[in-house]
Amino acid sequence: MQGLMLHCGGVPATRDQVLQVEVPESTRSYQAVPHGDLIDMILDRTKTVLGVEPVTEGYGLNREGQQLFGVMRFPSVNPDHGMSIGFRNSYDKSISVGIASGASVFVCDNMCFSGESVSIVRKHTVNVWRDVLVKVDEALESAPAHYERMQHDIECMKGIRVKEDKGFEVLGRAFGHGILTSRQANVAFGDWKNPRHEEFSPMNAWSLYNCVTEGLKRGDAGGSITRHANAHQFFTDTFRIPEPATMVAM
Repeated sequence: MQGLMLHCGGVPATRDQVLQVEVPESTRSYQAVPHGDLIDMILDRTKTVLGVEPVTEGYGLNREGQQLFGVMRFPSVNPDHGMSIGFRNSYDKSISVGIASGASVFVCDNMCFSGESVSIVRKHTVNVWRDVLVKVDEALESAPAHYERMQHDIECMKGIRVKEDKGFEVLGRAFGHGILTSRQANVAFGDWKNPRHEEFSPMNAWSLYNCVTEGLKRGDAGGSITRHANAHQFFTDTFRIPEPATMVAM
C-alpha cells in the first residue's frame, strides 16, 4: 500500500495475518495491546471523532509479527494529497504504541508528518489502554489541522526554487544534524542529482524534500514516523516555511 513505509525491516500483511499473531500474556508490569484491538479502536474513533471511514488500510509486520505498522487513508477534496493516520505497536517492548496524523502524497509513496502530530504512549503498563485512548483521540481531534498545515507546507515548498548546489548543501546539513544516516544520505544525494520520479524533477524544495524521504525509507520500520517528523521539521526550519501567508524565496 502506498504510504506504508516497509522498505527495510518489515513486510506487508493482510489484516487476517495481523490477527493471527499470538498475543503475549500480560503481567503485573506489562499490559499487551493486541494489534487487532488497536486497529479496531482507531477505526471506531476515526468514525466517532472525524465522522469518516478510511478509503484504504495497509498493514505491515516485523520481527515475526512482534511489531505492527499501519496506515489508513481518508477521503480528501485534494486530488494530490490525502489525509492519513499512521500507527505502530509491538509485543516485544521494542517500540511503544504510537500514532500520527498527516498528509500522504500518492505519486511518491510518501507520508508527511510533523512533530506536533506524533503521539507516543511510552510504556505498555497496566494503564496503557487508558493512555492509548487518550492519545488516539488527541491525534484524531488535531488531524484536520495537521493535514491542512501539511498541505500548506507542501505548496510553499513547491514555490521555493533551489539550485543544485544549494540542494547539496541542505542534504549535507541534514546528514550533519542526524536527519539522514550515511546510507540514507547517499540515496538522497543520488535522487537530487538524478530524480527517480519525473514529477519531482523541478528544482525546488519539495523535490529536495522527496529526495530525503526516499532516503528515509532505508531504515528500521519502528522509527519511521519519528524520522519523517524530524525531517519535516528540518525542512520547515531550513526554508523558513511561514504561516499561511507569503512564501519565501531562496
